[in-house]
Amino acid sequence: MLGPNFMLGINSMMYSYLFFKSKLVPRFISILGMTGATLVFMAALLEMFGVIQQVSVWGVILSLPVAANEMILAVWLIFKGFSESALATMSTKKKAFGSST
Repeated sequence: MLGPNFMLGINSMMYSYLFFKSKLVPRFISILGMTGATLVFMAALLEMFGVIQQVSVWGVILSLPVAANEMILAVWLIFKGFSESALATMSTKKKAFGSST
């Protein structure tokens, strides 16, 4: 029960939030990811407490945004990659703080 939706919601929220803060991908992808993560996490809780069945119409509906986020993110990264300006900003911040590596 924890693997398919519960952990998916937590993991999707973490990477979507990091993408949102770092601006490595467009904001709409990050926001869709955070929204989808919240909904799939909610579906997992509803399944765990027996409100909805593990395989149900509501489970599918609540999982659609996170599925769309993962597909859009994959296509975006394959064809566009990370934002060059965000990577350059991170690089200059690292140099400004005097990284010893």
